[in-house]
Amino acid sequence: VAVSWLLMMLDTQVVTAAISRKPDAATNTAALFVLLGLAVWFETPIIDLTATATTLARNKPHYLELRRFAFYMVSLVTAVHASVAFTPLYWVATKSLLGLPHSIATAARLPLMCMVFWPACIGWRRYCQGVLIGRSQTGFIAAGTALRLATLVITAIAMSYSGLSGIAIGGIAMMSAVAAETVYVHFTASKKMAATSFRQPSEEGIEPLGLRRIALFHLPLTGSTMIAMISDLLVAAAMARMSESTLKIAAFQVG
Repeated sequence: VAVSWLLMMLDTQVVTAAISRKPDAATNTAALFVLLGLAVWFETPIIDLTATATTLARNKPHYLELRRFAFYMVSLVTAVHASVAFTPLYWVATKSLLGLPHSIATAARLPLMCMVFWPACIGWRRYCQGVLIGRSQTGFIAAGTALRLATLVITAIAMSYSGLSGIAIGGIAMMSAVAAETVYVHFTASKKMAATSFRQPSEEGIEPLGLRRIALFHLPLTGSTMIAMISDLLVAAAMARMSESTLKIAAFQVG
């Protein structure tokens, strides 16, 4: 699991390297900071699905109920992401609320659209990772993240010869990488769950889970994560109101 986190930290470095080799590197690097801030904040309701699945997926009926809960959550965050990326709400969020320069807001929009299924992939992946952790199969988590990083590098290099902007290449590469990881982890977790012998809740003295009980466990974690993950957007909003804001936001992303 630790190796997985270390590999994930390389994602933005790879994308930043790709952006720096394309025109308008400063604007696009600043847009990357905003793009990641928005995408990550949209996904915060499903980040803690790993903890929820690890803790509660103790038998097959619970596993199936958690899968249904995860599906509802990823559907919700995908709808929120799409409603901002594809509607005038985007300009309300980026220009009216964050106060971003028009150049940064414009640059970040296309990749945000390209990443519309990003929160869904992240959520489902984290749910499956929780299942794997609960089965003590953490090695597959690191392997999935290694696949994600390899896909990111290959996609970024392949698309560097296109006429797309650096930030658009970064958005497409990140979406492709997360999708590849999610597919791998999904099938791995499904295979492990199929091979696991479960006892019924009645045999363990445990009542079946309900969506309400799962939500009561999950939502406090989500609230804490949403508060923590909004920090990058607040930083972007603060720097957007300074002189030479584009260079400051870009430098903060690199730093």
